[in-house]
Formats: sequence, C-alpha cells, structure tokens
Amino acid sequence: MRNLAARYHLQPSGKPVERALDALNFFLADVRDGLGPYLAIYLLTERRWDEASIGSVMSIAAIAGSMARYMTGHPAFASC
Repeated sequence: MRNLAARYHLQPSGKPVERALDALNFFLADVRDGLGPYLAIYLLTERRWDEASIGSVMSIAAIAGSMARYMTGHPAFASC
C-alpha cells in the first residue's frame, strides 16, 4: 500500500474530509435503516415480491455495504 501511495503521490486525508465522510456515512445509514421496512412493504404489496426475495436483496445490500466499508479502510476494520 505504501508503494502505491508513493507511486501516485497520494497524501493522507485531512480532518475535514474525514468528518465529511463520517457525516455522509451517518446520513446514508439513517436513510437505509429508516426506509428499509417501508421498502420491504412496498416491494411486497405493490411489486408483488415474495418475502424470500426481499430478504435476499436486503441482505445482499447489507453485505455489499460492509464490503465497501472494509475495502475503503473504515476504522472499524483497521485491525483486520
């Protein structure tokens, strides 16, 4: 990783950038968790999805979000 940063002249991010990303993550999590139940009801009643498909899609979305946090170096995964 260090060679990659030197190769492309990458600089560590500053505090304002980190705070902005934290805020973005907070609000996106709030939207996902707040709208998740409504999305499930919408897909069930309006789009006629079955419960297994809704659960699968929501699980895949949660796993993809976790993988994205891991790949971008989220502090929760710093010890991994």
